[in-house]
Amino acid sequence: MTKYNEIGDLTNKVVVITGGTSGIGKEALTFFIKKNATVYFLGSSLSKGELLLQEVRKIKEDAKIYFYQCNQGNLSEVKRVANNLLEKLDHIDVLINNAGVMRNPKFELTVDGIESQMGINFISHYVLTSILLPKLKNGNNPRILNVSSIAAQGAKIDYAHFNDYKKYKPSVVYSNTKLAMMSFGIFLDSFFKKNNINIKSIIVHPGVSKTGLFSRYKSKLMKFGGFFIRLISQTPFSGSLPLIIGAFSDGVESLDFIGPKCMFQTKGYPKKLKLYKKGTTSKTIDFFINGAINITNIKFE
Repeated sequence: MTKYNEIGDLTNKVVVITGGTSGIGKEALTFFIKKNATVYFLGSSLSKGELLLQEVRKIKEDAKIYFYQCNQGNLSEVKRVANNLLEKLDHIDVLINNAGVMRNPKFELTVDGIESQMGINFISHYVLTSILLPKLKNGNNPRILNVSSIAAQGAKIDYAHFNDYKKYKPSVVYSNTKLAMMSFGIFLDSFFKKNNINIKSIIVHPGVSKTGLFSRYKSKLMKFGGFFIRLISQTPFSGSLPLIIGAFSDGVESLDFIGPKCMFQTKGYPKKLKLYKKGTTSKTIDFFINGAINITNIKFE
């Protein structure tokens, strides 16, 4: 794979990224802007989005960067933004499904009645991808990146229930959402190949990065856990490298899984990894995709 600092000029490349206002998403889009890409980013906070626009334009005054406020816990908002992009753009070269929430302490439902982590981390991206697909088909060497996590290895799936939680365990549900993103990436690869669609489906994970996802930990136990995690973690920019390389590096193929190579995949320069077996079985892929279909009434056809 081409190293990130060998990626050339990205003029005329169009990138859409969710979760772009902070963390690895912010780092990745800033890199793309410096390379002259056109970037459309989604985020839930209007103030953070506007602040980032100001920050980026201080770095590059003529930056082609556009912000769409979107609460991805509301599928009506996701559809509104996606359809707006559908009308505005003639093509998309890279879609990065990055937005996420992590280990919500209390069980919460989105406005659509979906457990919030699953709704935001997976279902919203399923909907967004389905709507933007026509513009990705028009892209130049188009790619879809699904951001998974090392946490996916801790997934525990109740195959009898997709959105029915008798016992809510925040960390397990988070792990399940990240396994869902891996399974979604595998599903997309199969769908594209079956239908002769020239889009690469790539799965990435950032390792353990020092981002705002850990800021919500309030209890002493979670604060201790957050402290330990920071000891083995890397910077947001290092965490963004799998996204950057997955998006534009030469030598990346569909179904590649890109993440850190050191410290049990928690940190280090990205390399191609083996997909986690839990996410590759037809039973698991069908579970997540059928769950998404039942909730959204959207099929990839």
